[in-house]
Amino acid sequence: MASYDAESRWEEALEKLIDFHSVWPAFVCVGAVLLLAWSPVCRYADTPPSYRPRRIVTMDGLRGFLAMAVVLHHVAIYHQFLRQQSLSSGGWVAPPSRFYAAAGPAGVSMFFMITGYLFWSRLIEERGRPAWGRLYVGRIFRIGPLYLAALGAASLCDWVSRTPVAVTSGAKEVATWSLLGLSVYPDRHEFLAGVTWSIQDEWLFYLSLPVLAVFVARSRRHLEFSLALLAACLALVAGNVHHAAEAPLRTHLMRAALFFAGMVCGSLHRVGIRPAVPDWLASSAAAVAVAAVLLFRDVYGPGPLLLLGAAFFLIASGCSLWGLLRSRAAIRLGDVSYGIYLVQGLVLAGVFRPRPLREFALGSPWHHWALALTAMLLLVMVATATHVWIERPGIALGKRVAEGIARAGRKVRTTVPM
Repeated sequence: MASYDAESRWEEALEKLIDFHSVWPAFVCVGAVLLLAWSPVCRYADTPPSYRPRRIVTMDGLRGFLAMAVVLHHVAIYHQFLRQQSLSSGGWVAPPSRFYAAAGPAGVSMFFMITGYLFWSRLIEERGRPAWGRLYVGRIFRIGPLYLAALGAASLCDWVSRTPVAVTSGAKEVATWSLLGLSVYPDRHEFLAGVTWSIQDEWLFYLSLPVLAVFVARSRRHLEFSLALLAACLALVAGNVHHAAEAPLRTHLMRAALFFAGMVCGSLHRVGIRPAVPDWLASSAAAVAVAAVLLFRDVYGPGPLLLLGAAFFLIASGCSLWGLLRSRAAIRLGDVSYGIYLVQGLVLAGVFRPRPLREFALGSPWHHWALALTAMLLLVMVATATHVWIERPGIALGKRVAEGIARAGRKVRTTVPM
């Protein structure tokens, strides 16, 4: 009897230590992922020096953590998702934990800032006259191959599971595939975790670059211009905060503001404005800024944007978060971050959705987080494989296509009589 009581008390203590939305398992999972990324298993993710011209190391290291933040957001969602599926009602809703509810939006927000920073900096450096063909061909072959592979795998899973197949219902879905994300894929969160919407926003920003380039080509006041765009978006958002009918407009303005925040950081660097503080102090300030986002209920708002923008500016300026963003593991995760982001839904579905595993995950928080850790480790290995076998060949092919187009253009110009 005494041994039974002791065992019962031990089980009760374990149950009190963790629940389905405890925060500390997230840090355990990330630590395990970093160990895997550091190990020789992921050495194939190392990018050759020729593929990394003038890159910002800390920004590369940041990408992997942003992708993992989105994964943790969806891991927290999956508990309720599985419960509702077991009741035959389905559903995909934000988790009750503010930490996990903020992790995904914060990760996507800083991804948008990275895009704004990199491409605005490129426009400034090339005075608004980049090689447009090379730029857009590069984007097509950078985004397209893995995007098509992920959608193909999701379609196959739809067919195998015999759920209503969204991608085979007609010409509209064929067009969705061919636009490589510019048209949102009708994902019901079954196999892609709803991540494809952000690719459309990325494409819309890329398509806006020729308009933005006009200003850069004719004026050197790129900092004032980017600040004005950011301020205008935030002012419009603040003016519509109490109007429910304007919610879609507010959402689009906030997403645009995230790109503009990255542009502001790029302009600040181009005019020589960088924080002259020790790395430990910049790391502390960036961590506090990110943590302060948890004070807000909605991450897609002006306050969180300014906090995340401040943290991003410090990291883009070289802040390493006490050396973490410069580590080999972080750089490797950054290199495969697109795969982590895009393929996570397929891996989570494969680990959580089969009936025996679903019942196991719903059995206790320990089971849920054991499967979450398994899924995250598997996801890193899958993303490494897709990076080596799909992304890199696609990038290399894009470079060859762009060079071929450039050669053809030069040949036409030399043969046309003046």
